[in-house]
Amino acid sequence: MKIRMDFVTNSSSSSFLLARKNGGTISQKGRDKLADVMIKHFLGDMDIVSESEEYLQAYMDDNGIGSGDRDYGMIKDTLAEGYEILEGVVSWEECEQSYAELVDAMIGVLKQEENYKIINDDLSY
Repeated sequence: MKIRMDFVTNSSSSSFLLARKNGGTISQKGRDKLADVMIKHFLGDMDIVSESEEYLQAYMDDNGIGSGDRDYGMIKDTLAEGYEILEGVVSWEECEQSYAELVDAMIGVLKQEENYKIINDDLSY
């Protein structure tokens, strides 16, 4: 465990402390909230490729997906089956901040759980 005693320079990590009652679990409501946090974090800001042929064709053109590409057929078939297509991007340059936001949101859920006690949730260093 890392213990911060003074100003930390050139550090790319943060720590937090939480306690869980022996044998304690997360309630179903808490599990649902954690799942919502994960879904929002990983799927919340994605573009939806609509079933509009014009929009779909513009998307394909913008992403260099031609009619001979495997993705083209998969996208068309998947839309025909009634799915929406979600697109996401993982930016490695922003990954540290994104991960900290995810952990902060998860700690927020655990704060509401009776079997968990947050001791230190300062992720700012």
